[in-house]
Amino acid sequence: MRLFVALNFDPEVRARWHAATAPLRDAAPDVRWTAPDRLHLTLAFLGEQPESVVPPLATALDSAGRLAGPLTLAIDGVGAFPGWRRPRVVWLGIAESATLASLASAVGDVCRTLALPTEARAFHPHITLGRVGDRLAPAAVHTLTRAAAAITVASRAESRSVDLMVSLPGPGGVRYHRLHAAPLLHRIDAPVGREGARPPADGERP
Repeated sequence: MRLFVALNFDPEVRARWHAATAPLRDAAPDVRWTAPDRLHLTLAFLGEQPESVVPPLATALDSAGRLAGPLTLAIDGVGAFPGWRRPRVVWLGIAESATLASLASAVGDVCRTLALPTEARAFHPHITLGRVGDRLAPAAVHTLTRAAAAITVASRAESRSVDLMVSLPGPGGVRYHRLHAAPLLHRIDAPVGREGARPPADGERP
């Protein structure tokens, strides 16, 4: 099972993000754009794991969720990794939040306790909008960059659970299915800023 831990958002919020970023899809139709129902924030990517991992991981995520509350995150800005000169991943920015960073750290601790893989690099939250398969021609990159510069995406989004997800390949593309939702129960108001975080060096994850 190809597993990851994520924050998901209400369908109407994801629909607004999808609508606001439509100029990107018009500018570069060959990019593999993420469908609105698959927009999420990855907290931990676990890769291929046996099904036996699911029950203890769900229980551990429940314990972590009891220590955090529903998160209200500031969404602001569109960017690309490693940059607009040679984009590989196009992303929606998440403003810095100490509470979100703390939750991601707790999820990492859960994974290490269960001997699951964790990232050595710092947590840099983002929402993947699309992945560039083949290198775009310079003219296409220029068109995409201009479209991105004209987009204003500034909103807040709440997430009320930490979700254990599985990635399921199929004839219509990859689908994401939620295996378990660990409620965020302890009320904490997440501090939000305006600084968009850059995504990690990673173009292959959910």
